[in-house]
Amino acid sequence: PLPVPQRHSLEAMLAWGVSTYGLAVDTIAGHGDYASTNCPGATLRVLLDDGTLHQSVTDLLGKGPLTLDILTGEASVRAVAAIERG
Repeated sequence: PLPVPQRHSLEAMLAWGVSTYGLAVDTIAGHGDYASTNCPGATLRVLLDDGTLHQSVTDLLGKGPLTLDILTGEASVRAVAAIERG
């Protein structure tokens, strides 16, 4: 399965994008929905197909405005390491 920190980061990024660009949550899809590809892979495909990803994004949007923090340099290295550690 997709590690929880990675899933939460994905959900937050998608919620931010939906909110920022005025998109509908049901527009969230994988590459395989548009062309023959293995991307986004079986793990993410399950979250798309069972509605988990859409519901999580909807739930986040219901909590209020979202911001996206852009990390660079050493801060980004530390953040990625923390995600990889789980």
